[in-house]
Amino acid sequence: VPMNIKYDDILVLEVPGLAEKRPSVIVGDLIDIRVHDDLTAYRGIVKCVNDKTIDISYVDDELVNYIKQDPNMLLDVAFTLNRLTFERMHEAVDKVACNMLAALFPNHVDTHGLSQRNFRNIDFYNKNITNNPEQKDAVIKIVNNAQISPYIVFGPPGTGKTITIVEAILQIKESTTKRILVCAPANSACDNIAIMLLPHCTKSELLRIHSDTRETSTLTEELKKYSNMEVEGIFTKMSVDEIMKFRIVVTTLMLIGRYRNYKCDCVFIDEAAQASEPETNIALGLLTAGGQLILAGDPKQLGPM
Repeated sequence: VPMNIKYDDILVLEVPGLAEKRPSVIVGDLIDIRVHDDLTAYRGIVKCVNDKTIDISYVDDELVNYIKQDPNMLLDVAFTLNRLTFERMHEAVDKVACNMLAALFPNHVDTHGLSQRNFRNIDFYNKNITNNPEQKDAVIKIVNNAQISPYIVFGPPGTGKTITIVEAILQIKESTTKRILVCAPANSACDNIAIMLLPHCTKSELLRIHSDTRETSTLTEELKKYSNMEVEGIFTKMSVDEIMKFRIVVTTLMLIGRYRNYKCDCVFIDEAAQASEPETNIALGLLTAGGQLILAGDPKQLGPM
């Protein structure tokens, strides 16, 4: 692939699928670069991650000069593995395998026999759901915790999976004291859910957690107000005690692994079909005993990579 140069010493690489975390690249990752058909490798460090491109710094001047002389030069690029993500997934798989297999794979699917909340159409935040029997039924069953097995919301694009789980999240927030974790594989899906939730939540109820390496240019001003941002343009690392104060926490599956001592009563995973099983286990491992799991996605869409 060719690369551009900016600020005289920063290489700019276009990476397909970057916004969807395919591949997942974060600031500080190491990049190995070779001139095509040449054995000499040059190492750089990811300085900035944008929607479609990454900025690579600390590259040997020799390579930069080669590119300046021939801007169309083809380069071979290799991303080094980030051990942190694998460590989080391994830990999560061990935790789920030891403590949660019975909940994930129950021998029966009887109802709890708990008191059931009756819904009127006026009770729904999104009135359009009242005209869709399947969406309405899904919301009612999720809110009433009508089964002991994980609840799965699936369907092709545009069928309202995210709208359904957002309504369920808001209803649970209103009618219970449960702590809710909402995750997705990519930031774009997390942002979408948070934006749909924030008109109905206070800043003390909803928290959108971003990695401290994320660029802020892709966020709306309103979403920033609900984020872990104390100073404009800088995301802070929050403690578990601080996060536990919020009723609803929205973040990526990989980032929530940073808070291994966080506990919640409900886990919602959107775009679940795009996440690998070890990745989803990171969120599952944070459920309290008897907690509720809701998965939403399209199994016929592109799977995890």
